[in-house]
Amino acid sequence: MEPSLRFGTNIGHWLSQSSLDRNRMEVFFTKADVERIASWGMDHIRLPVDYGLFEHDGAPLSFSEEGLSWIDRAVEWTRQAGLWMVLDMHCLPGHHFMVTGRYNLIWDQNSPQHQRALAIWAMLARRYRGQDHVVLEILNEPVATFDEEWNELVAKLHAVIRAENPESWVMIPSNSWDNAGKFSVLKPVTDNRVVYTFHFYEPMIFTHQGASWVPHLAWLDGRNVPYPGPLTEELLKGFPWSDLESAFQVLQVSEGERSMYRQMFEKPYGREFLAGFLQPVLEFKEKVGAPIYCGEFGVITKAPEEDRLRWYADFTSLCRENGIGMANWNYKSDNFGIMDTEGRVNERLLRVLQEYGKE
Repeated sequence: MEPSLRFGTNIGHWLSQSSLDRNRMEVFFTKADVERIASWGMDHIRLPVDYGLFEHDGAPLSFSEEGLSWIDRAVEWTRQAGLWMVLDMHCLPGHHFMVTGRYNLIWDQNSPQHQRALAIWAMLARRYRGQDHVVLEILNEPVATFDEEWNELVAKLHAVIRAENPESWVMIPSNSWDNAGKFSVLKPVTDNRVVYTFHFYEPMIFTHQGASWVPHLAWLDGRNVPYPGPLTEELLKGFPWSDLESAFQVLQVSEGERSMYRQMFEKPYGREFLAGFLQPVLEFKEKVGAPIYCGEFGVITKAPEEDRLRWYADFTSLCRENGIGMANWNYKSDNFGIMDTEGRVNERLLRVLQEYGKE
């Protein structure tokens, strides 16, 4: 049975990108949250997990049952609620999506980190064999310098999982942070139980405006980048640059992003602009015939609220029209959450997402 990944949400900052403090983990996400997600009409959760939850650099390949039990409880909660669960390895030894270039050692086949990553997936595949509602996502946002490096690791991780678990669905992302454009060079595996996944935060200048962890966009905090566009010269005023090109230099904006930003200053952008980013995904979907899934999408709460909701409506409608399931980033946070950390639900955002989730 093909997994039901039509409409879900990410459980960020619980077992990944968090302190992993057990007292906090006990209350941050519970069975009641899973039941609430089901009551919203969602059919799955995506569960990001860092390997440090159950395996440590100081004791490689010594797997903590206590750490793994946190995944186990999410597996059981979702089973009881009738939800699917995507088990996303957000970090593996030798790989973190915020680290680029050769600093990620997972690409070196002779490195201990590479071997540990394979062993971790062999263990997880064995552990969750028979859990028919669990999809195994091999890695979050790979950042291989060369696309072929990622294709080679995909083949190895897939083979390791299948050797231990021939039944579970496996999820494979594209290179360069699950980039939609990289579907043109993603090599499919021979397997009829695979879902291919991408993430969508385009255009970043809108979805991540003012984000402190994105240096070349942090300066936009309070500037109100619009959606739909175009961008205006007002955004550039009051800073140590005289024009757009000098701003690119000061902010160290990549060449690829420069071209996109130039277009956004020159002409309107909106739903069709977003649709353009999806073309490599749709071509891959047509060619391969496998399910396609958007594992993350969203807009930071610093964006103007009405524009933010328009972006969500446009993107989710595009996915619905093209048969692409999705999970927003994320369930609970003060930056992207449907709910903030005080438990307040953004009902308007939820309604937009539920509109996508209708059959």
